[in-house]
Amino acid sequence: GHPIAYLELPLAFLFLLLLNLIYFLLYFRKHQLALARLMNVPAIPDQFIVNSGAKAIPVPVEEVAYFIKLERTTFLLTSGGEQYVYDLPLERIIDQLDQQRFFQLNRQLIAHRNSILSYTATATRKLYIELEPSPARTIYVSKARVGDFTRWLASA
Repeated sequence: GHPIAYLELPLAFLFLLLLNLIYFLLYFRKHQLALARLMNVPAIPDQFIVNSGAKAIPVPVEEVAYFIKLERTTFLLTSGGEQYVYDLPLERIIDQLDQQRFFQLNRQLIAHRNSILSYTATATRKLYIELEPSPARTIYVSKARVGDFTRWLASA
């Protein structure tokens, strides 16, 4: 054999080994980043702790009809019609909820899919929402959010 062949073979081998090592490190880093992203996703709670006087009561997510902000207080209403004070603002609550089941209708209300009885378009292209249990005030979805709302409702 030629003496250059003895030099080329180990160099080619080292080159391929280096390429494989770089590929492995990039692949490993990509999976570490994906894993870190998954770990940062907040867990969706299966119940909410509400206050009733001095008592703290767990309410399962399935029983939540909607969260409503009245004056400066947030309330959780159950499908059975019970109303409880809930001490988180709506902006923080929406981040904890399953987006398939809950939708923020407006700045005052986040509704569970099952609590929406019907919706009607108004002359101003907003939607009037009928909820069960019926809230103290009339609930509308702004015309800017109508498309998002109807797509969300249809995606069940």
